[in-house]
Amino acid sequence: MNRWLNAFKNLPFRQKLILSYLIVILVPLLTLGLYSFNQSKLFLRKQAEQGLRETVGTMAERLNAKLEWYDGIVQSVVSNTGFHKIFSNQYTDLTVMSEDVRNVLEPNFNTVLYLNKEIEQMTVYSQGMPEFGNYMRNMEQVRSEGWFGDATASNHTAWSFTPQAILAARAFPAMYVNKNTAVLYIKLDKRQVLDEIGKSNLDQYGIVISDDRKSVLYANRNAADEEGPLRPEEAVKLTDGIVKVHDVSYIVVRKPIPFPGWTLYCYVPIDRLAADPGSIVRATFVVILICLAIVLALVWIFSHTMIKPIRHLNRKMTQAGEGDLTVVVHSSAKDEIGQLTNLFGQMLNRINELIREMYQNKIIQKEAELKALQSQINPHFLYNTLSIIYWKAVQLGADDIGRIATSLSRFYRTALNKGSNVIPIRNEIDNIRSYLNIQLIMHDHNFDVVYSIDERLYEYDMLNLMLQPIVENAIDHGIDLKTDGRGILTISGTLDGDQVVIVIEDNGPGIEPELKERLLSNHSTGYGLKNVHERIRLFFGERYGITIQSEPGIGTRMSILFPPYNRQRTTDAM
Repeated sequence: MNRWLNAFKNLPFRQKLILSYLIVILVPLLTLGLYSFNQSKLFLRKQAEQGLRETVGTMAERLNAKLEWYDGIVQSVVSNTGFHKIFSNQYTDLTVMSEDVRNVLEPNFNTVLYLNKEIEQMTVYSQGMPEFGNYMRNMEQVRSEGWFGDATASNHTAWSFTPQAILAARAFPAMYVNKNTAVLYIKLDKRQVLDEIGKSNLDQYGIVISDDRKSVLYANRNAADEEGPLRPEEAVKLTDGIVKVHDVSYIVVRKPIPFPGWTLYCYVPIDRLAADPGSIVRATFVVILICLAIVLALVWIFSHTMIKPIRHLNRKMTQAGEGDLTVVVHSSAKDEIGQLTNLFGQMLNRINELIREMYQNKIIQKEAELKALQSQINPHFLYNTLSIIYWKAVQLGADDIGRIATSLSRFYRTALNKGSNVIPIRNEIDNIRSYLNIQLIMHDHNFDVVYSIDERLYEYDMLNLMLQPIVENAIDHGIDLKTDGRGILTISGTLDGDQVVIVIEDNGPGIEPELKERLLSNHSTGYGLKNVHERIRLFFGERYGITIQSEPGIGTRMSILFPPYNRQRTTDAM
């Protein structure tokens, strides 16, 4: 089973789709075909059984009508007063008897025989009367016959069968013949009487007629077949409906023939009664083949329609996997495959955007490194020069020049930071103090500087030269442009949860909203705010950087946000 499942998993998607369609469609199709075949077979069998019952019923009614007709003939004879006179008269003169027979009995019998060709013989068997042709015979000749006893013992017509004939016998009423026994005997041609059976399709089935004592009176050639599985004597004991005899299932139809008290039996094996299933099988098979052909055509169309966008997406993904990220992927379909195609195209676009951003960030990083490298050119020469300036100023008593030289030397030492771009926060604060000392001398101390640094920040590091461009921007565009009152520059630092916040705030005229929106997106002259903002985001992540808050006439507040970072701890952890 697992081998088949693995083989199915490894099939191409289109073959899986076609195979799944075929399984899903063929199972109900074959089930429906089998169900239709069985229902059709059952319907045809019921229809054939109904037809058989109707035919047998019609046959029984016709036989009953014929026998009633013949019984009417019998009654008309035994009730004829002319015949009563003949059989009640004690003839002494044969000439007189002969004349009565020729004038009364013979014409009547000839008329009946002429009108009813199936009557082979009409004879009256009497006692003590001379014989007259075939019309009057002595009863001693037939006294031993079974029908004779039945006729004399009953007031009704006695019916019986011989292999070739149907016999009807009835005694004349004793009161009309002076207790002179006389019995009318009629012999009917069985073939002609039962010709209805031969003319119908019943003759191909088993036909049996029995009397009220279950004695077999008649059996056709199929029922009388010695090699047949069901004997006539067994058939008359069967009940109406479906019975099983000798492992063969039969449909048995019983219909009464009321007048003589007989019963007509018709029985046939179920397999012979039902229509040939071969035609039903062929018709069902043809219908299934037609449906299968239609299904295959529809499956091919549907699979082609469904597989085409998947193959298109697969080709595009293969191109992208081989390195061609410029491939254009788009679908106008609104289904899941179309959505997947468009999402893959959006993913490629996003990847290309990230690649471009990374490329631009690398360029920015290289430019920053180049600028840092340029600033490190021959720092010792700068330091020695500033030291000479400081000592010359001390010898000349120029204390301001000495302080400027000292602050400038300290500023460059911390700014260059031995070529490293990471610096302790304490050193960066010292760097900005030196820078502001120079600015205060240059501005003749016309503004105040306030420091408020949380001591916990000194445990961490930051990128160097982050504060100087912002402080310079606050002096040039804030303090220097203030027209009234004394300028105040505030530098504060706090540890706010999982991030360090350093704020440079001035009470200058503020920044116009339009300009504020451009400060972090456009390059300014020199090492501007945008450069500092991008350095922070490149090093610490997109969620960090510079935020600007400004109100015209009140001042500007620039906040630097970055995570608590300690280079030594990070290196040890790695």
